Amino acid sequence: MENNTDKLSSLPELLCLFIISLLPFKDAVRTSILSKHWLHIWKYSPKIEFSENFDGNCIDRFEPFSSIKARRSAFMKFIKLWLDFRKVGEVEKFSLKFSKPNNDHREIIEECVTFVTQHGVKELELDFSDPFWEEEVIPNKRKALFELPKLAYGNKPNIESLKLSSCSFRENYLSNWQALKEVTFGWMEVTLDAMTIVLSNCKMIESLVLHKCWNLSHFEIGSEALSLKRLVVDKCSFRNALFKVSAPNLCFFKYFGKLCFFEMKNTLAIEEAHLHFYLGYDNVGTGARVMYDLVKDLYNARVLTVSPYLIQDYQAMWIDSDEEQDDLPLWIDSDEDQDDQAKWMDNDFEDYDDDDEDNIDDEDNIYDDYCRDFINMVDNQIKGMKNLINYNCLESSLKLVEVKDFVGSKNGLVFLCYLIRYGKVLKNVSINVLKTELEGNSNVAFYRTIEEYLMTTPRASSNLQISICY
Repeated sequence: MENNTDKLSSLPELLCLFIISLLPFKDAVRTSILSKHWLHIWKYSPKIEFSENFDGNCIDRFEPFSSIKARRSAFMKFIKLWLDFRKVGEVEKFSLKFSKPNNDHREIIEECVTFVTQHGVKELELDFSDPFWEEEVIPNKRKALFELPKLAYGNKPNIESLKLSSCSFRENYLSNWQALKEVTFGWMEVTLDAMTIVLSNCKMIESLVLHKCWNLSHFEIGSEALSLKRLVVDKCSFRNALFKVSAPNLCFFKYFGKLCFFEMKNTLAIEEAHLHFYLGYDNVGTGARVMYDLVKDLYNARVLTVSPYLIQDYQAMWIDSDEEQDDLPLWIDSDEDQDDQAKWMDNDFEDYDDDDEDNIDDEDNIYDDYCRDFINMVDNQIKGMKNLINYNCLESSLKLVEVKDFVGSKNGLVFLCYLIRYGKVLKNVSINVLKTELEGNSNVAFYRTIEEYLMTTPRASSNLQISICY
C-alpha cells in the first residue's frame, strides 16, 4: 500500500504553487492530468499566457470557416473557465494572443484585462493582429481591432511591461502608468503627440519598440531626462522622412525601414546598433551621405549590424574621401535580408560592363565566364583604389566580421577584401552563403571560386582565419 501512495497529491499546496510558478504556462496547464489534487492548481499560476495557437500548430490560411469558428469558441471557453475560477491571487504576467476578435469575444477579453490590471499584473501583452499581416513589407493602415478597456487605466496599475498589437490606447490615461519600463506597440496608428505624452509622463521607460506602426508625421524623441536605453523601430511608416533621436542613455538601437534623414544626437552611451534599409523604397536619393552621417553619429557602438543596402553604398564612405573619419565599430555583423539580397545581386548584373562579356549568352559557359570576369572585375576595382581611409579600428580593435546569408555581390566582396587587407588585428572572418543560392552545381562552383579568391587575398593580420560555409 505504501508503494502505491500518490506522492504528487501529498505535496503541500504552497509547494505545488511554487512549482507551477516556475513552469511555462503551457506546461503548467498540463499538470492538471497528474491527479485530482493538481486539477485546478495551474489556474493559480502567476504567469498566464493564452494563445490562439496554444497547440503549437500553425494557423492555416485556408482553414474552413466552420473549423475556425469551433476552434475560437473552444479557446474562449478555456479563457472563461480560468476567469470564473480565478477570483484571488496576484498575477505577474498576462499575455493574450487572439487574432481579429469580434464583438462576441469582447466581453470576455475586457473582463480578463480588467481583472489582471486590478490584481497587480506587471507584464501585460495583448496581440490581436493577424499573423498573415507579417507578409506585408509596408503595413496597410488598418483600424486597431481592439481598444484597451477604460477600467484598465484605473488605480495607477503596477504594469512595468506593456505590449499592444492592433490594440489602441488613450495616451492621456496611459500617462498615469508611472511604473512602465518597457513599451511595445505594433500594427496600429501611433501619433507623434501620443509618443511625446507617454515618454514625457512615464519617465521610467527604458525600452521602446514600434513594429509596423503608422501615421507618425516623423519620428522624434529626446530630452535630457529620457531614461530610454533600448529603441527599436521596425518597418514603420512615416509621412516625412525625418528621424530624430536625442537619448543620453541609449545603449541599443535597431532600425528597419525606409531610408530617412537621421539626426542621432547625444548618443554617446550607444553600444549596439542594427541598420536595415529597404531596397526600392529610397526616400532621400542615393543616401550615401545620409548613411555616412548616421554611422558617424553611432561611432561609439561596439556592435554594428548592417544590411546590404548600406554596404553597396559604403565605398563612398571609405574611398576617395578627403574628410577626417571617426572609428568604425569594433564588431561588424552583416545580417543581410533575403529580399534585399536578390535586388543587390541584380544591381551587380546591371553594373556589369557589356564589353567584358565574351560568352554571357552561352548557357554552357555562363558560369565559367561569369566567375572569371566577376573575380577580375573585383580584383581590378581593389587594385584601383586610391586615397583609402585608415580607420583606427582597423589598426587596433576590429577582430570579428560575420556575414550572414551572403549572395556573392561585387560590393560585398570588395568590402570584405578591404577589411582583410587592412584589418591588422582581425582574427576571424566568417561567411555563410544564403541556402537558396546553392541550388545547382554551377552556383557551388561560383562560391568555391570566391572562397579561393578570399583565401589568397593578402592579409594584414597573421592570425586571421577565414571560413566560408556553402
